[in-house]
Amino acid sequence: MSGERKRIIIRRRPAEGQEEQEPPVALEPSQLKETFIEAQQPAVQPQATETRDTEVEAVFMRALNVYEDAVQRFNDFFSRIERLRERDRSVQSAYMKVEDLVRLSVVKKKLDELNDERSAILASAGPVEQKLTQAMAELESVVSDLEQLLFDKLVELEEMSAARSSGAPVGPEIRAVEEACNRIRSEIARTRGLIEDLRKKVQALRDLPKTIYRMTTYRDLAEEYYKQLKSQKGIDEARLEEHLKKVMQEEQVPWEYAVLYLYKRLMKRTERPQ
Repeated sequence: MSGERKRIIIRRRPAEGQEEQEPPVALEPSQLKETFIEAQQPAVQPQATETRDTEVEAVFMRALNVYEDAVQRFNDFFSRIERLRERDRSVQSAYMKVEDLVRLSVVKKKLDELNDERSAILASAGPVEQKLTQAMAELESVVSDLEQLLFDKLVELEEMSAARSSGAPVGPEIRAVEEACNRIRSEIARTRGLIEDLRKKVQALRDLPKTIYRMTTYRDLAEEYYKQLKSQKGIDEARLEEHLKKVMQEEQVPWEYAVLYLYKRLMKRTERPQ
């Protein structure tokens, strides 16, 4: 046919000792174009934003694990304080339930045990405080890592903004980077909140020498009986306070037990036949 284009393939004679090779496959121009495009197409790379998001999540999870470990140590420590307060409540309740028992000497041994436990709690506060301060230092390092990630993202955002200003296509990637920046800022704020919470717990431990007695003492029962003592006829509040101080000094007991003692003694008087 006159209009048909012929393809001519030139074969070369193989050198002596060599086998004859298959002739190369002739490619159409369209196939040649497709081959060129395929060769120029870069390998698909993971999205930088997704990688950064994973990195941010990993950094914050590290912060959360450090925080939770420290808080668990703190809670275990303070559970001892709660248990000691419950023991004090039991001692007071037992003392008030025994009607014919008034002398405070019978509870002094228990009070000494409570004081020994308070001293033990104070002695064990140091390692807990050290654990919390170490956790705070680790969280500060996490904040530093997050701030570095944020700065890298901000630089990337500036580069995208500059490219868009010069007319280069940017696409939706710039929005993804903006959202990533907001997420990192949020994680920084959350981590700083964890640090602040640990700082308050450290302060609570440092205040324990001043607060240990109040925190380990059950006051509700004594306060209720104190109100009843003040409401009795002929009871002057100033004189009641004097009596309480005298009992505390002579019996070497805290205010709560002095109140319970005076209340029991008053009840004994009112029960006597006139």
